[in-house]
Amino acid sequence: MATTEAGHAANRFYADQDGQLHLNGSSIYLDELGNTLTPTEGAYLDGITAGTTAASKAFVADANGAVGPVIMNAAFRFKVNAAVAANGAVQANAGIIAGTGFTKVTGADNTTCVILPASLAAGEELVLASNASGKILKIFPPVGGQINEGGANVAYSTGAVANYGVTTIIVAESNTSAWATSK
Repeated sequence: MATTEAGHAANRFYADQDGQLHLNGSSIYLDELGNTLTPTEGAYLDGITAGTTAASKAFVADANGAVGPVIMNAAFRFKVNAAVAANGAVQANAGIIAGTGFTKVTGADNTTCVILPASLAAGEELVLASNASGKILKIFPPVGGQINEGGANVAYSTGAVANYGVTTIIVAESNTSAWATSK
């Protein structure tokens, strides 16, 4: 690491005799809009390897968009949606799940159902929790879509667990016509 050369004022950048650029407290302007990168922000990137994590460093995803492992020392925050009532027995009159995040589903009775949203990006997740003990919840894909290998417009049925509701994690795959569940 190069050391600061004597005679250079604070908040002035310079290149030393070895060709090293010193910010000396200055910021780098990234565009004409005034967006900057400060020395502190630059330090968050220094020495980080894509796809890994390090203390006091930025997360930089690898070529597959993955970062890990991550240790969470505080409460994990997840979007919580309003409860949705399972409704009807077919895709056309199912209770509508609004979007990503956690959704409590009420009223599962082995025949009622919900339908997944049609406008999610690949990789976005939903967590559906049914509060009906011992009851199956039918989950339909958006019209034309499929869950796992169930076929187009075929409902995925959760298991019925006595004394517990059922939680199902669903992930949009390459597009919103293909969905996968946790098993």
